[in-house]
Amino acid sequence: MRALVYINELRREHSNEKAEELILEYCLNKGYDIVDVYLEDTKRTGMSEKTCFMAVGMGVTNHIDVVVTVMAQMVGKTDEQIFANLHNLDAFGIKVETVFEDLDEYYEELNEMVEVERHEAVSIEEFFNYIANVCNAGK
Repeated sequence: MRALVYINELRREHSNEKAEELILEYCLNKGYDIVDVYLEDTKRTGMSEKTCFMAVGMGVTNHIDVVVTVMAQMVGKTDEQIFANLHNLDAFGIKVETVFEDLDEYYEELNEMVEVERHEAVSIEEFFNYIANVCNAGK
């Protein structure tokens, strides 16, 4: 698996270095090839929309399979933002993993939602409303 290491920058450089060490060790133990290390300063609000879509672009061009970070709070500040980012990445086959392995409940909810969607026929208007709500959940 090819991994993008993602760090939502912390206030101290030492903390950023420690976060990178933790993620690199995690990737090494999993046998992941590290494609790049990306640091972003969003004032601790989680992965920005542009970074999420950068990861989508890297995934659809077969550069990465997974984004690895330290904890769920680096994916999003709120549950809604975490879920929205996971959903947007998952739609393109990109998984997110954390060193703390604290994303299970988000993926369970995401999988339940996908199962419900498979069994329900929705109009195109309902579909676009759903996509708009997911994209705006973290704002």
